[in-house]
Amino acid sequence: MIVSFFLFIISLVVIFYLLNPAIQSSTKTPDPSRISGIIVKNLSYEYGKLVIILKDDSDYYEYTPEVYIGDQSSSSEPIRYYEKKDFPDTKYVVYFSKFFEENFRITTKYGCPAVIPPDPEIDCEYNNASYSIEKFVVYEEIKKIKEQYDSDYNKLKRELGINRDFSFSVRSPNGVDISEVSISPKRVPAGKERGSFDIPIRVINKTADIRELIINVKSW
Repeated sequence: MIVSFFLFIISLVVIFYLLNPAIQSSTKTPDPSRISGIIVKNLSYEYGKLVIILKDDSDYYEYTPEVYIGDQSSSSEPIRYYEKKDFPDTKYVVYFSKFFEENFRITTKYGCPAVIPPDPEIDCEYNNASYSIEKFVVYEEIKKIKEQYDSDYNKLKRELGINRDFSFSVRSPNGVDISEVSISPKRVPAGKERGSFDIPIRVINKTADIRELIINVKSW
């Protein structure tokens, strides 16, 4: 009788454990790779990328941004473009995104119609152009998540769907921490196991500067 009652109690404990995910999550080994994936996914956005190769260094070409950004009349987050000069001097790259604060271009002379691929019947000043979509981690979005982490940590965890405590830091490939987008880790309670995971990321900012960085996520 006593043995049967003892087995009955053990069965109840096992059933309660299996039906209570909060208990299971608190005892599982932390998985920082999963949390890293969630964070990077929420920081990543698609950018349009137009690459133009000129025939010479005359800074002489023209494109029509509306071809790539479409009708902006009813958009609450208009797409803007930002032009960069790349290597060699005859190469220009134009990025399109809602994260740019203004349209910006550095070319000084215009007159070549934006035809992709170039029309051989037109005396065009570029001989190659291509448009593609690339995904980047947005620098300003990292700053926003850091601010929310500091101001309302529990809300951020709910919005991201993360049920463990975590922190993250961003550094350059040579190991220099970037404090502006790094979080001071919370104190890990005694006895808690902590995991750590690195992910290389391509980061773009509001002036289309691109850097190769590393985000490290710790969870416990």
